[in-house]
Amino acid sequence: MAEQTPSETTRIDLPATVVGEEQDAARDPFAAAGDAAGPELIQAPLPATTEAPGSGLAFDLLVAVVLLQLIMLALAAFRIIRLREQLRADRDATISARSEARQVREQLAGLGDAAAKELHQRTASLLQQNQLLSKHRDELEQINARLRELVKNDPLTGLVNGARFTEQLEAELRRCLRIGKPLTVLICDIDNFRGFNADHGEERGDLLLQSLGGELESLFRRGGDTVARLGSDRFSVLAPDTDYRAAVGYAERFRKHVEQWSIPVEDGDDIPPVTVSLGITVVGPENAEETRSVLERAALALSMAKKKGGNRVFGDRLGGSKSKRRPVEVSRKKKKPKPKPKPGGGETGSGDKSASGGGA
Repeated sequence: MAEQTPSETTRIDLPATVVGEEQDAARDPFAAAGDAAGPELIQAPLPATTEAPGSGLAFDLLVAVVLLQLIMLALAAFRIIRLREQLRADRDATISARSEARQVREQLAGLGDAAAKELHQRTASLLQQNQLLSKHRDELEQINARLRELVKNDPLTGLVNGARFTEQLEAELRRCLRIGKPLTVLICDIDNFRGFNADHGEERGDLLLQSLGGELESLFRRGGDTVARLGSDRFSVLAPDTDYRAAVGYAERFRKHVEQWSIPVEDGDDIPPVTVSLGITVVGPENAEETRSVLERAALALSMAKKKGGNRVFGDRLGGSKSKRRPVEVSRKKKKPKPKPKPGGGETGSGDKSASGGGA
């Protein structure tokens, strides 16, 4: 007998009756088993065909491999379809983007000349505006500089104003304490300036103030000297490193100069001479005080000169509120000689006076 492979099946022909019974048993295995051995024994039906050992497992594996390959092919086909759809969508988007870009380029090309012309016009306009702004900025800086000068200086005379003079005085007082040098403060006032304005007019009064300020600047012209207009007809001088003797000399020289001084006027008579009163205070490192106290001492000296009739110089040698000494007159005015009595006049007057007194 020829030898058979495991994959081949061996078929055994049985009689028809047996086959029929086996088929019945396959339909009802419990019934067939009961007939043969009773309830204790169940006999398995025989298959219609018999196979060699291992041939069923190989077939199942082959079927499984084929099914797996079919599934993998189906998945690959599905992925390919998805990729083709994605590529088609990307291609459509690219075509659309290119079309839009082409339209934009065409629009820009059509507007290029107009845009360039408009850009040139706007650039020229901006340059012109920048030039105007630069010009206005320079003018504004000049105006601000002028305003700063007006804030610090008197507009009529051009001298330092009262606020700036006070700042300078505070700085010089600190310097006086630091270096140990004397400091002179002088205040000057025109005698009866109100009557002068009433007689000659405010225009000549302003001219007098301007001329007087210029004369003070000519006298106190050192680098550290400061001449200021405090208000109306009152002027003040700050003279560092100036002792009492020098300050009195300056003040007396200025008083005499003004007394003999007349201001020429082009369209009329010259301004007649006027007189001034001056107050001086000199402080040193041993008695330097606050700014207000120094100004008060100088103002007190000026007030005493005015009360004595004006055209005088009063000075405060020591200065300071701790000093009990009051300002004294330091002007060297020539005393008018007393008129000589007529011969017999004194006796007659005396006699008359006595007689009148007696009669009274």
